Amino acid sequence: MLRFAVRFPDGWEIINTPEQVVATRGESSNAAMLLEAAPANGSPEQTARSIFGKAGFQEVRGQRQEVNGLDAYVGLYEGVSDNRRIQMQAAVIRSGSQSYLVAGLAPAGEYGSVSSAFDRAIHSFRPLSASEADRLQPDRIELYTARSGDTWAALARRSGGRVRPATLAIMNGSDPAAAPRPGDRLRLVAGG
Repeated sequence: MLRFAVRFPDGWEIINTPEQVVATRGESSNAAMLLEAAPANGSPEQTARSIFGKAGFQEVRGQRQEVNGLDAYVGLYEGVSDNRRIQMQAAVIRSGSQSYLVAGLAPAGEYGSVSSAFDRAIHSFRPLSASEADRLQPDRIELYTARSGDTWAALARRSGGRVRPATLAIMNGSDPAAAPRPGDRLRLVAGG
């Protein structure tokens, strides 16, 4: 188990995969954050310049910082994706022998509305104590039988808001615009 914590912006949907964690602002936004392991070759500054240079992003500004006692390099980058100008705030943070990339990116016109959320999330990265790590429990799937009047929105709230209504519908092979059918066995996300 990796022993660190990062707090993504409230209300953002978080998708955890074996390679990275992605947080998205919403279906009407192109803003996103990601967290992934980064190569630990050289200093955080060298690693950041290598990663973003290869990805075609230009550094606008950057500086070495400490993020909760960890050596980091935090910068602002610009690039182009799908013919759109993208701005990204990103940090490479060293924790022990591992480096992590925490980045928030958005189209240039949207970046100003999310830049402070990106900054807070990046600076929330911190190591977990052994006791904090031991208390964490992963989310799990629970089965539920749909009832008359159930909606994907209500079932998502029942899941503690861990997934969006549309995601819950898709997880269950259903059209997000159609209500669950009474009697159907559904998979819901439950806390650990």
